[in-house]
Amino acid sequence: MTDAVLEVQDQSLTKARLNLELLTQGGITLYWDEIEDAIRASTKNLSELRMSRIARDLRIGKVYVFAIWINRKVHGLIVCQPSGESSTESSLVITALAGKGIGLDDWQEASSGLESRARNAGFKKIVALTDNERMLTIAKLNDWTTSTCCYKEL
Repeated sequence: MTDAVLEVQDQSLTKARLNLELLTQGGITLYWDEIEDAIRASTKNLSELRMSRIARDLRIGKVYVFAIWINRKVHGLIVCQPSGESSTESSLVITALAGKGIGLDDWQEASSGLESRARNAGFKKIVALTDNERMLTIAKLNDWTTSTCCYKEL
């Protein structure tokens, strides 16, 4: 085999090793501790009441969790929910993101997978608010529009 053929085979194996899975109730239950940690880490001043509402919304399907599987093991989670008044404005909002042992290429692939799923579900855009430099790098790798948001808590 030539080096070019090996490179193509290696790339296909790399792509096949990452899978983005929408968790059902069983998966949400199985990974609840990790999901809760991701939500708490991504949401400042989260009250117990708000956390219980998020848990309820997960159970009834208003909030979604995608697991990032790499080599048959969950390495990351993406928590998101729909937003928008009509189908022409519908956005998928990423509310929490967490991962361990995930390289930039894997995050980029997971982001592309989420984009594809959101597009197929009829969403017009994906929105995420972050000040995390690594997440901004991933967004830019996938050609997301990024901007600065300024606010002051009162």
